[in-house]
Amino acid sequence: MPVETTPAGLSVDAIVSALLWAIFATVIAQVVSLIALWILGVPPRRIRHEIEEVQNPAVGALYFVIALIASLWAAKLASDGLPQIAPPLETFIWIAGGIVVASAFTALAFVVAHRLLIPEESESAYGWIKRECIAEQNISLALFLGGLACAPFLTVLFQIF
Repeated sequence: MPVETTPAGLSVDAIVSALLWAIFATVIAQVVSLIALWILGVPPRRIRHEIEEVQNPAVGALYFVIALIASLWAAKLASDGLPQIAPPLETFIWIAGGIVVASAFTALAFVVAHRLLIPEESESAYGWIKRECIAEQNISLALFLGGLACAPFLTVLFQIF
């Protein structure tokens, strides 16, 4: 049975595999982070309060570090990487595509966080992040959002290299 490829010569199976691993790593990192915070006394229903109201940098930092570690673990599991002799165009397409996919996963995670953390009425995700992180200097939220971005970007990095 021939392997289905894209016009650039990329295997469709490889692309689907990379997307599935990115989803897996993202879910694992977020679930592990939430469970660890819960064990430490911050159940999911209190995370919003700790990040938005208290602006507790320790909660954001814990979430970030735990998400980073879980992301590295899941990304390492997912890594196949490109063949060492991949043509330059294929390598470029993998890198560009990986950045697009990781950015899309991160944007989706930020929108979900925006909805779950209940921002001010009619405030967009971008406006909320800008207000909280820039105007209010909410370190906790900045670290929390960084933790959300870890899994997609690390998984893509491990898939590419």
